[in-house]
Amino acid sequence: MEKTSERLDPEVLSKNGEHASLFVFHKMSYELVKDYVKDKVVLDFGCGYGYGTDILKKYAKKVVGVDLSSEVIKVARDTYGKDGIEFLVIDQLEKKDLMFQEKSFDVVVAFQVLEHVENIDNFFNQIKRILKNDGLLILTTPNSYLRLLPFQTPWNQHHIREFNYFELDSILTRYFDSYKIFGITYTGIPLKEEIGRITKLKIFLYPFTNVFVPNRLKLNILNFLWDIFRGRDLLGKIFKNNGKKIINEKKLSKKVIITDNPRKKWLSFIVFCYKK
Repeated sequence: MEKTSERLDPEVLSKNGEHASLFVFHKMSYELVKDYVKDKVVLDFGCGYGYGTDILKKYAKKVVGVDLSSEVIKVARDTYGKDGIEFLVIDQLEKKDLMFQEKSFDVVVAFQVLEHVENIDNFFNQIKRILKNDGLLILTTPNSYLRLLPFQTPWNQHHIREFNYFELDSILTRYFDSYKIFGITYTGIPLKEEIGRITKLKIFLYPFTNVFVPNRLKLNILNFLWDIFRGRDLLGKIFKNNGKKIINEKKLSKKVIITDNPRKKWLSFIVFCYKK
């Protein structure tokens, strides 16, 4: 897993209506798996600023949150550190195995992590090693069917790869005998707005992200563009978005669901992988 700046900072996102819906979506991913972590020892892999780890602790026996960034782990400890929650810095899996002993956790949660993983073999083998027998891995990852045009590579410069349903299924079958793939998505107007947002992005960025653009050149261009967008709000002006739109978090939270149909409207996949 690559060390990146792509972490959802609650303080920043709460002030930006356009992106606050992403924050709500990510928070609700944790709330929707509460029945699977109840009274369990849980690892939150890629915990970021720790708000998801804190949500898990409402239901779990104990939660450990891990991340590559020492800066965000410090924030997580200062904000959410308490009995039953531990935050630790880990090394990239390509450099060092996870520090935990075999069969340490009942459940591993890895939300929006797989798209950042460089060595998928290392990732799944390490997760399986630290899971107890009959343990559970719950992961989410974006649905490339909605996000990418044909022959397009990820326009999020932090994503190494994104998967469609069949690609994800092909990968999981190599590591787990039992798993179930569902969708986690918005319904109604929030879904329509999010599909509209990513549709504009994939079309606008296609010239720089198709498979014929060398990866190093692509990343340089994307980093340059995103720096400009963040600094001058050009993206909002181009797409005529109102970045100050007020989000009703409680109402929006009710629009996040786990579903098995229809597959084409899933914003992300949520997968339950069982270690036998």
